[in-house]
Amino acid sequence: DTRVDAVLPFVTNAQIGDATNEDFLGSLGVGNFDVCIVAIGDNFQNSLEVTSLLKELGAKMVVSRAARDVHAKFLLRNGADEIVYPERQLADWVAIRYSADHIFDYIELDEEHAIFEISIPGEWIGKTIGQLDIRK
Repeated sequence: DTRVDAVLPFVTNAQIGDATNEDFLGSLGVGNFDVCIVAIGDNFQNSLEVTSLLKELGAKMVVSRAARDVHAKFLLRNGADEIVYPERQLADWVAIRYSADHIFDYIELDEEHAIFEISIPGEWIGKTIGQLDIRK
């Protein structure tokens, strides 16, 4: 499959198979991985099944994708250790990125900290943060 060929330079091992099949998942040795990520598109039932199977097969940590809070609730009850909301995270990023013309990129580290890539005023170039006295 061309998708697997495309990721091979970036991953240690890539496999094609039915993740809802317990025998296939078992053959991967999921207990040997630090993290298993369940990022199945729009089929919530499959996400729920795979999340549960991974935990039953000894996965140390399962991170599952949810589209809604009710999905997160069921995924957490069925073995997910953490939940990600890609669509929500993208919406937050887009809102911040396009709400100001000087923000180029944004990475949220946690609820209180983030890293912003911004344009800087020309008069700041070549000066240290101490010389600029940014807090003022």
